[in-house]
Amino acid sequence: MAVAVRSDKIGIAQNSTTVRGDFVLSPNVPGLVAPGDEFEVSVGVANNLTGLAGKEIPVSLSLDTSAGLEIVGDGKPQLKLGEMREGVAVFKLRAKPVLGPAKLAFTAVYNDKSAKIGTEVSVRPASAYRTALIAGDLDKGSVDVKPLRDMYDAFAKREAAASYTPLVLAQGLSAYLADFPHRCTEQLVSQGFPALVFGSHPEYGKIKTETDSKPKTDPLQSLMAVMHSRQNNEGGFGLWTSTPQSERFVSGYAMLFLIEAKERGQRISTDMLEAGNRYLVQLAADESDGSLAGLRERAFAIYLLTRQGTVTTNYIAAVQKRLDDNYSKDSRNAQYTQTKQNEYFIDSGDSWHTNLVAAYLASSLKLLKQDKEADRLMAPMEDGFRRATIENAYRFERYYDTLFRDASVLYLISKHFPERATALPTSSIGVLLRPIQRGWFNTLSSATTILALDAYGTRVGEGKLALGALLKDGSLKPIVTQPGALVRGVFDATATAIRVDNAVDLHAWYAVTQTGFDRAPPATELKQGLEIIREYTTTTGKATTSATLGEELDVHLKIRATEADSIGNIAIVDLLPGGFEPVIQPPTLPEDASTTPADSTDAAPAVPKWQSPIGTAGSTWAPQYADVRDDRVVIYGTATRNVGEFVYRIRATNAGTFIVPPAYGESLYDRTVQARSLGGKIEVTKK
Repeated sequence: MAVAVRSDKIGIAQNSTTVRGDFVLSPNVPGLVAPGDEFEVSVGVANNLTGLAGKEIPVSLSLDTSAGLEIVGDGKPQLKLGEMREGVAVFKLRAKPVLGPAKLAFTAVYNDKSAKIGTEVSVRPASAYRTALIAGDLDKGSVDVKPLRDMYDAFAKREAAASYTPLVLAQGLSAYLADFPHRCTEQLVSQGFPALVFGSHPEYGKIKTETDSKPKTDPLQSLMAVMHSRQNNEGGFGLWTSTPQSERFVSGYAMLFLIEAKERGQRISTDMLEAGNRYLVQLAADESDGSLAGLRERAFAIYLLTRQGTVTTNYIAAVQKRLDDNYSKDSRNAQYTQTKQNEYFIDSGDSWHTNLVAAYLASSLKLLKQDKEADRLMAPMEDGFRRATIENAYRFERYYDTLFRDASVLYLISKHFPERATALPTSSIGVLLRPIQRGWFNTLSSATTILALDAYGTRVGEGKLALGALLKDGSLKPIVTQPGALVRGVFDATATAIRVDNAVDLHAWYAVTQTGFDRAPPATELKQGLEIIREYTTTTGKATTSATLGEELDVHLKIRATEADSIGNIAIVDLLPGGFEPVIQPPTLPEDASTTPADSTDAAPAVPKWQSPIGTAGSTWAPQYADVRDDRVVIYGTATRNVGEFVYRIRATNAGTFIVPPAYGESLYDRTVQARSLGGKIEVTKK
């Protein structure tokens, strides 16, 4: 179309033409497959050639694949197509143990006419992506760290570090945090702390984040944007989204992050900080929860306010009176039965004076220049770093365990009682190291340990540490070229062990982290405090291990606690088999459950109730949050001794035989609670 204009006339001209390719190709491939899967992909071919006088022409099809796939059978089918007609060619493929995006290039040819189109399928193993941390310490001499994991090279990260300062342990914990797959508010905040700490310690390397592929993205500012979206009108924070009822501890923990970020010169939202402080004032005065955990959360809020210059003397007196009345040495036995369901007494002492609540109050008093009372309260907490043993069992309750307690105490002592921190023996770090060696750490305690080690200080000695990889033939391959006081490097799959050598008489620490997919998928069930059973059925309820193309199946996840009466904060990860996709179908809610009412008629309008994007009416287990991804469904909630069942729907998109990965379950905070269902296979046939 063309238009010409002058003062007295307008001229318009138009014409038409047809623009089209010789052939139009429409591939249909699964989004993901696992090594060993055999499956079919198809490509639709539309013949746009004209002037064939009703004849059918032979169109030759071919498929080229990258290393992750191989063609099984005929790789060059032929279609006979008439003018403006369509047909479908089918290729059978097998997935190889080469992870990552596998490329497919379809080509159609007739004489000198051709068309080509490319696409990808993800090759993902039938095992979870996880991080393993091995940490330790040594005096003069050497130690061999083994066994090492047998992982696929693709997406694998293998790192080792050693130093005469315990901050090297934080490097390993930060790798665990960076690859943690779940994203509640506490976990997001915990992932932000390494960036704060290591920003002033470049010698320990770059902290890896999910934004590494986008150098211009500031991970701290991205985190704060998400935090802002989860803060409610009162200034508190929700666990997954902004909710009318704030999570008490998580809100205080988020405020600690904002305060640390501000003190370290980071740019933060003033509105978010001010709103959070309003919530802290409410929490500091909240008398509704008289449990030891509830009072500890109040003391945490008081400490955060005091640290920002608020005079909190009255709040401190009120909390201390409740503690003396209910949790002193004389009253503990009387109160134990009453509070047993709310709080484990995991402290070794006989009263609240050995609970973290005492350290929060002591630090607040120190900031208020009440040194004598502050020192009196902190002394029993400091003594905990001089004990020779640690607890023989791990227990977690209400964002509290032994490592979080000890790391928090070291952080507070180092920050507000520097003379006491200086007097601590070097061996006191063992109080933090031993739980890490046993696997008794989580995102919360990992981030707190990083903060504590940073506050404790870096006292690097003049020594010679060396790292080497032991190979299968017994030879030693150096990981670093020159020994030093701080050494770090990467190793590869040829290593059977990592040797840490300390040539001088100084105490040293080391950390070995391995992140990736294990080559051998698990073949057995796992039941450690939690049990998961998964079953596929037809939509009519009949158990099945097969489906037809396009058919929908129901996935039944049965979940129960096997030791405790209730386990909160559990994550269930159900990896989908190749050739299937989740059906986004929110379950129907009762009319009275569609909204969360406001507290009063004068309050803000009712808040819509969060609704899972998947699930069927037959579910008896209600998730607190659900995350649906291309290759998996992740649900979060609470497991009890009564079996709860969550049912959701998947659809078969490609024919073939596919490996069914096990479903995984774990407590987000108690790493001793784990579960794994059996895997299997499922066959999808054409109708």
